[in-house]
Amino acid sequence: MADYNDYAAKIAAAMGGADLTEELIKEHESTKIADYFCAERIRQGLSQREVAKKMGVSASKICRIEDSYDKDLSYADIMSYGKTLGVRPEITFDNLNESKEARSEGLVYKISDMLEALKELIPNPEKLQGAIDDFSGRVLFPVLRSSRI
Repeated sequence: MADYNDYAAKIAAAMGGADLTEELIKEHESTKIADYFCAERIRQGLSQREVAKKMGVSASKICRIEDSYDKDLSYADIMSYGKTLGVRPEITFDNLNESKEARSEGLVYKISDMLEALKELIPNPEKLQGAIDDFSGRVLFPVLRSSRI
């Protein structure tokens, strides 16, 4: 099955511009939030009007959010739409100006936080604790040690 990159290349070839392929792919990849919201709304069997009513906005606002390709989404739109769908959007900042060591340390702590959150979601977190301890010992702690050397 062809993926979007194949289609982008065919479109660019038909339009006579090789540079267009990269532009189409980049534009497509930047639409993940809007695509996710639309797919999740449909999965839940909600119409745009129903989501709009729950959010207290117009149906055209929901249409604009879903058609925005993320370019015009505000933080408030993302959080409100997510809350309406029962989804908690998370934004993670990765400071590219920090050293690789500092960045990797931050990611290790993020993974650790996520594992703790996972324990709250499962019926027998004690069973998971051993696997978390093993993973932490084999993966997370060595990464922390190597980032401080």
